[in-house]
Amino acid sequence: MSGIAVMRALLLASDPLVAKVPADRVVAGDLPKGTVIPAITIEQVSSVDRRPVRMMPVQRVTDRVQVTVHAQDAVERLKLIGLVRRAAAGKLGDFDLVARVSVQTDGQGPDFTGPTGIKMRAQDFMVSYNEETSVAAAPVHDEDALALWARRSVAATDAEMAADDEYIRGLKEDGIWAKLDLLKIRPQRDEQAARLDYVNAAFDDIAVNSPTFLRGQGFIGDQIAAYLDSGFDPAAYPSAKYKAADAHLGVWLGTDISSGTQFDVGHSRAMIAGRNGAVAIVRSNQTAALNVALAVPTSIGFFCWTRRDANGFWTVKDDGVPVYSAQVAAGISLNQTLLSLAARTSGGVPANFSGRLQLAMMSGAGLTDLDLANFHARTKRRLQLAGAI
Repeated sequence: MSGIAVMRALLLASDPLVAKVPADRVVAGDLPKGTVIPAITIEQVSSVDRRPVRMMPVQRVTDRVQVTVHAQDAVERLKLIGLVRRAAAGKLGDFDLVARVSVQTDGQGPDFTGPTGIKMRAQDFMVSYNEETSVAAAPVHDEDALALWARRSVAATDAEMAADDEYIRGLKEDGIWAKLDLLKIRPQRDEQAARLDYVNAAFDDIAVNSPTFLRGQGFIGDQIAAYLDSGFDPAAYPSAKYKAADAHLGVWLGTDISSGTQFDVGHSRAMIAGRNGAVAIVRSNQTAALNVALAVPTSIGFFCWTRRDANGFWTVKDDGVPVYSAQVAAGISLNQTLLSLAARTSGGVPANFSGRLQLAMMSGAGLTDLDLANFHARTKRRLQLAGAI
């Protein structure tokens, strides 16, 4: 857990602040395009380790974290800075993932106006906490986690390795890992790592027409032509676990946009669109005429549908109860690869480009109700460790 994650947790624990700025507008890194103001961004400026002459199993780390308020006018800016300071200044204690946390203010930046007239001001904090060092016994990492890190252009940090290792081991313990063809975790420090497939190196994403990468969050499309191509065609891949009557498709979204024409993941026979009015739209190995609606309050969060036989499928939002739809499977993709931030027409042409933020996506064989619950819980924790939710 980083200073950014500690700071976000403190801000979201403040009811007066959240009443002014909802949780989906308190973000780590860049502010997503189109975010409603007021909003708050959190970034790390620097990190310093205390280095004694003799290393101990635990060392003290201090992160300088900058919290920037984005307001509609100067009065709102002043109120937001006050709420931020009251939420975090002088806080002490233990968090879920780090111990002996201490937070102190360390000066404010000047008032300034953004290019669209947004009124901004930054408040710096010094976030100190205890972190384990290499003096402790070196961990024995999962072999699939090691293979994943070996493909990274930028080396994984200890915190990233611990998070990935826990996530992969957990999915294996739950029996989910063996059912996967694809798994993407988008909140990474660099764009190349965010395109990697956790399960199969052959299906690392290719970015087409430059979808926007937000460091520490994920990818956003332009709603015009940008998307990610996994290269995975379940009809053509001999070892595919995804079958017509035994399959799942899932996505985790980070922004709330209502649009029935923006598809977040899919091809012509399968897709998920996070929200159109009060419903999400899903297609489970069927044609476009047989889309199914699932009642949802927001497009933010985890969506997944799964087939366990040819007669129907279940759809779930977050940790809710899976909803059954009686619908015979028509077949899998027509020699088409699975896309993120878009889907395909029956002719294979990329279309329905999404502008929603994608934090994760997954696909493979059918999942049980317990699998769905465990997959949601494991992925939620992985995204929390990244500071993305």
